[in-house]
Amino acid sequence: MIKTILLTASASLLLHASSCSKNGTTPSGNSVTGTWKLVLMTGGIGSVRITTDQWGHTRSYELHKDGTYTRVEDGKPTSGTYTLGEETQRGTNDKVNIVTLDGEKFSYSFAHDTLILSMYNISDPMYDWYVKQ
Repeated sequence: MIKTILLTASASLLLHASSCSKNGTTPSGNSVTGTWKLVLMTGGIGSVRITTDQWGHTRSYELHKDGTYTRVEDGKPTSGTYTLGEETQRGTNDKVNIVTLDGEKFSYSFAHDTLILSMYNISDPMYDWYVKQ
């Protein structure tokens, strides 16, 4: 009984800590703007867990306050625009924070100072974990 209560309380705290507001900032002050380096990928079919060292590639995003971004993958930069928004998740009334990078939608959340991105509206997505630089 006590374990169940503790697990429920812990899950509740984690959900609250990772929830985001409409403007892309968490209650603890995290913002999507800044430079983010990919360090881990999880999820997908078979519950993959792979670091960028294991993957053998690098990826980072620099998200600017003016709605532009630069993506650098394996040393090759590309640029574009992004928007932030919020949508109601299909099949539920849950609100999901969305970042759209040149038309491609990703849901995003924060776990402390880590930005977590995943493809939006697909089943069994991969979660990309980025640390702020």
